[in-house]
Amino acid sequence: MSANVENSIFNLSSLKSCNKSYIKKTRKGKIRKVSNEIYVRNEILCGVNFCDLCYGSYPDVCKSKTRNIIFPNFDILNNYDDFILEDESLSHVIIPYSMLEYLNETDRMFINKLRNKIKNLKELPILREELELFNENKSIDYYSNQYIRFPDTQFTETYIDESIVKFNLKDCAGNSIIKVATWFINHLSKCDTNIRFFILTESEEWIKKFNSHFSFVSKCLILSPYEYVNYVSNEYINSGDKLPFKKSLIEYGNQQENNYIFPEYATDKEISLGIDRGFLFKGILRMISRNRGEVEVLNKERKMTINIIGHLNLNRSIDGDFVVVKLDETLNCDEQNLKSHIKSKLELEQIEDLECNEVAGIGSILLGDDDYDENSALNIQNTKIKNTETENYSSITFSEDPNITGRIVGVLNRNWGEYCGSLIPISSSDDRFNVCNNTSTRQHRIFVPIDPKIPRIIIHTKLSSTLENQRLVVVIDEWECSSFYPTGHIVGILGKAGNLETETSVILRIRDINSSEFSPSVLKCLPNHGRGNDWKPNEIDLKDRVDLRHKLVFSVDPPGCKDIDDALSIELIKPESENSEENWYHVSVHIADVTHFVKPNTSIDDEASRRSTTCYLVNKRIDMLPEELTTNICSLVANKDRLSFTCNWEINENAEIRNVYFNKTIINSKFSFTYLQAQNIIDDSCNQSEVAISLRRLMKISQVLRKNRIARGAIELASSEVKVDYEESRNLYQDLNNIQDLDNEQISSVVLNVKSVSSYNYLNTNSMVEEFMLLANVSVAKQIISTFPNCCLLRRHPEPKYDQLEKLKNVLSKVGINNFVYENSLSLSNSLRNILDSEVVKENPIIGKLVRIMTTRTMNQAVYFTTCKSVEGTFHYGLAEELYTHFTSPIRRYADIVVHRLLSASIGLEPLNEIMFNKDYMFKLSNTLNKNKRNAQMAGRDSTKLFIYLFCKQNGNQETEGIIIQVRDDSLLIFVPKFGFEGLAAIDKSKYTFDADIPCLRNREKETDTLKLFSKVKVSIFASDEYFQNKVIINIIPDK
Repeated sequence: MSANVENSIFNLSSLKSCNKSYIKKTRKGKIRKVSNEIYVRNEILCGVNFCDLCYGSYPDVCKSKTRNIIFPNFDILNNYDDFILEDESLSHVIIPYSMLEYLNETDRMFINKLRNKIKNLKELPILREELELFNENKSIDYYSNQYIRFPDTQFTETYIDESIVKFNLKDCAGNSIIKVATWFINHLSKCDTNIRFFILTESEEWIKKFNSHFSFVSKCLILSPYEYVNYVSNEYINSGDKLPFKKSLIEYGNQQENNYIFPEYATDKEISLGIDRGFLFKGILRMISRNRGEVEVLNKERKMTINIIGHLNLNRSIDGDFVVVKLDETLNCDEQNLKSHIKSKLELEQIEDLECNEVAGIGSILLGDDDYDENSALNIQNTKIKNTETENYSSITFSEDPNITGRIVGVLNRNWGEYCGSLIPISSSDDRFNVCNNTSTRQHRIFVPIDPKIPRIIIHTKLSSTLENQRLVVVIDEWECSSFYPTGHIVGILGKAGNLETETSVILRIRDINSSEFSPSVLKCLPNHGRGNDWKPNEIDLKDRVDLRHKLVFSVDPPGCKDIDDALSIELIKPESENSEENWYHVSVHIADVTHFVKPNTSIDDEASRRSTTCYLVNKRIDMLPEELTTNICSLVANKDRLSFTCNWEINENAEIRNVYFNKTIINSKFSFTYLQAQNIIDDSCNQSEVAISLRRLMKISQVLRKNRIARGAIELASSEVKVDYEESRNLYQDLNNIQDLDNEQISSVVLNVKSVSSYNYLNTNSMVEEFMLLANVSVAKQIISTFPNCCLLRRHPEPKYDQLEKLKNVLSKVGINNFVYENSLSLSNSLRNILDSEVVKENPIIGKLVRIMTTRTMNQAVYFTTCKSVEGTFHYGLAEELYTHFTSPIRRYADIVVHRLLSASIGLEPLNEIMFNKDYMFKLSNTLNKNKRNAQMAGRDSTKLFIYLFCKQNGNQETEGIIIQVRDDSLLIFVPKFGFEGLAAIDKSKYTFDADIPCLRNREKETDTLKLFSKVKVSIFASDEYFQNKVIINIIPDK
């Protein structure tokens, strides 16, 4: 907590000036002394809501309640933040500024959590001069738990004089507890209330220090969190539920410490020696399923992928852990040695069989978008698949490699996070059923994460019966050698499983999407804040703008679009000569001028940069900016004056450009078309209106632009994008799991009714708009890099995974497609077009789309990058463009806001914010944009899967035709044209033999029954909610 910020509200003339200094270690490991001038005052308010000395009398009903004043030491704040911020018994938590200064250097995560916790709480004023203003505008909340940030460094009775005692930052934090607790004990003892004081720590050193000061104070106890919970358990039966479970408190099962299931990790010395000698390797573990993962390591400056197969070899590691791996000289060469550690081989096999039946409930839907995504396969699972049932088909593996195998012998850094899921239900026949429903004793339960790559987690809770059928958020605390599963604790309850709002909250939580309301400080940045009237541009808004309100401008968007970023216009340029046969046009792309309202170094800009992108779910939109901007002030809606940033070209019918320029404009869009409406106008030859002629001209030029792009090597890829059509009732019955219990009349009137699921149908107008948006993005990229070559934000698409393209080529050749070439983007683009002429595709045209989908899976993901730190070039492989950026969607993408500022500065309209010249800032920003864009894409796909599940739940078993797009020894990946998604179907291995060379599956009893790539099969599709996983299952219907 910066002292300088607080000093601004003091009357400096009445305060004593002091110097505060401390020693700190920088992130680079250097030691430096930090000194601040602070002002210390003689009087301060305590901030405690029941203190009648500071805030006057309070309701009598509150006086009988025992108040717990908690002073957590830094070790408790570091290790038990969930407990400190959420436990019901902690009615008043006091955290001195000195402690916050220490945590600001060592635990920023806690600082952020604390900030989020208290932002909606009514904090009482600490300064006497602020109290009168507070009393005029707010009332005191006597019932909520308090988190009081106490300014010990600015109060004479708690200030530690540096001229007398020298402390480092950590010691300042600990000693501030002594000073602050002493003052609070003396101060609050005068109040007419039952008060207990607790100092929480587990540090033996600080226990001794605190005892030396407070052992004589009867109402002040120095306890560990577990001792504290035990002390208050009679009053707060649920207290401690967010503490990590400790076996010393409650034994689980009859485990003995020396009965290991998993091998112990190697020591730091053994790991260091092994890495130096080259027989141990380190890398990030990427899980394919719950019992199979891969670690990519460097071996003699060569990348090598090591397969980790089985729970024992994974050795308590989870997805994203930074691990140490030992290679197996032969496949499972140490299996017998590992089994010597097993307490019960039979039990482990039972656990593995149990886990093999768990499948993904989130993240399995493929949605198309404008980028190429390494995790873009639909992955609807089948519960019958063993061992590989939860494999991520993000990059299709077309044949099995004799991959190198290994086992994990150490974990250098854990990647534990928060996981959403539900508890395995307890049946009435379970011995724990009555116990869990009739006592407040901690009971062990098994938590099943939604993410199929995360193991089940043992939790111990007093809320066992309350948590039945709930969506929970759980964190891992530890994973001992003697436990099949890690242990953890609950940090959040999202709501009833199956409830639409709950399931949506799960998606947003898993994908880390900020869906909270915008803060008052953000809303104050809006131009019409507090006025309540519709915004209209004034003279200041119109300064330096070209007035185009009289021009024919229109937008073309999906149906229901409210955040309209872009609009188009086209005018025939009067020829210079009457004999000229060539027509030139003035074509403009008008983009919402969001940066006119979102200025740098403002609250709204900071919030937009953190969110980075608007997240589109099937049934809702999570905006990057406040709705007033996105759907009104910035949105280029029809018949409203709106500010825009315009990209202009002088272009002919051959798409030759003789001039390009940019300006700020004001427009008044005359029409807001959907793609279908615009297409119908173009196709209606009887319609010769001005707007129809403009649309046809734009269409004609866009087709030439597209043809030229493809000729340069742009790749026409495809994805199985899904369209969901639904009706939403005002009076929603939102429990998805009980839909089948309602009759058809009830369903249509009281639930969200999903009417259909189908492949998205692209129109020529989709392509028309896309071409001009691409052209604008390329034009802007060239402009900004010419002016700011060292700080541009661009978008790059790396070259594809050539090993996967080679495998795809081999597989396609087995089915008669022999002209698949991929030396560069041009040859790949040409071969994808030539494939359309092959006999295989002519017989079944949908195969052409499927080949493009399969090719998409071999692509790497496009990413934002900054030219200040890029060493990988600027080429966009998919578009075959040397320079590309995002300019056309500033309402929904923060990257476009940054590019708008670059463009505005490049044409001299306003100076560039200095922070954008900072290489570290731009590099960090580009990483944030990539991460948040990826999360928003995945959240959208998760939402679509939820609605596909809902469709299947409402409509029952669906029988239709599917096409095989991947063959494995125990499963098939099937594309379902009717619904536009893909899913994994299990195969009975006892009935089929697998031929890896083709690859295909041959029926052992019926030789004519062969399942191979692009074969058509009948499938049944239905919903399953086992363990609340909301799965969509595909089964193959055998031929009769």
